[in-house]
Amino acid sequence: MTFQTEPCTECSGSANRLIKGSGKCSSCSGTGVDVGVAVLAGYEADCEGCNGTGACPACGGSGVRPASPITQGLSPQDATPPSAVHTGRPKTRRTLTGGGPPEPTYSAFYTENNKTPESPPRPVNFLHALFAERGGVDVSRCKTTESREDWDKLASIALGFCGSPECGYRWESRTSLDSSADPMEERLTTYNLPGISLEWSYSLNKIGQFGHCAYRHGSLWVEFEDAATQSQFERLWLETFGKAPVWRA
Repeated sequence: MTFQTEPCTECSGSANRLIKGSGKCSSCSGTGVDVGVAVLAGYEADCEGCNGTGACPACGGSGVRPASPITQGLSPQDATPPSAVHTGRPKTRRTLTGGGPPEPTYSAFYTENNKTPESPPRPVNFLHALFAERGGVDVSRCKTTESREDWDKLASIALGFCGSPECGYRWESRTSLDSSADPMEERLTTYNLPGISLEWSYSLNKIGQFGHCAYRHGSLWVEFEDAATQSQFERLWLETFGKAPVWRA
C-alpha cells in the first residue's frame, strides 16, 4: 500500500506549506530553547516540545507526514492548564496609575564600567516574592502549555503557567513574526493566590544582545481581600521596585 504525504502544519517558520513544512519545532522555532521560560523565569531550559532538539515533534523534522482524512497535530506539552478555584473573590479593586516598575533605557543594563550587564527588577521578581510570602508557593518554575503562530496577525503566541496547577499565575506571550525588533507583549493572571487576584499587561522592548527585557507598562489591576492584604502587597512592591504603588479605585 502506498501512503500519500502532506505538508506538516505543525512546523514553525515560513516554509512553503504547499510543498512541505520547515521541519522546525513550533514551540521554540527550531532553537531547542523554551523562550517563555527564559524570559519569564530568567533561566534557559530545553524546549519541552522537542526535548531540546529543535525538530518538529509532529513530523520528526521531515516537514511532511502521512495524509489522513482528519489531521490531528501532536501536542508536545504534557502539562495540564491550571484552572481557578473560586473560594470568594476579593472585594476591593485597585488600578495602578503610578509607581510602576522601572522602564529602563539601553544604558540601564550596564554598570558604570559599561561592561557588566545589570538587569532592573521585572514583574517576575515581584511575583516570586508575593507568592512566596502570601501563599508559600514557588513560581520560579514555568511550563509552556501551548505555542502557535498566527500568520494573519504576524504573531507567535505562547501560553503557559508558573507555579503549580493548584496555585500560580498564567502567562501569555506574543512576539512579532515580522521583525525581532518589535516589542514582546505579555499578560500575567494569577489564580488561587489567597486574598489577591491580579491581571498585569505590559511589553518588553528589545535591548540589543540582551533581547526583550526593557519593561514598558500597559495596565495592572489588583483585587484585595482586605486592607491588611493590600498593605502586604504594597510593602513587597516597595521592596522590589523602590517606590510605592499609586492606585485608582
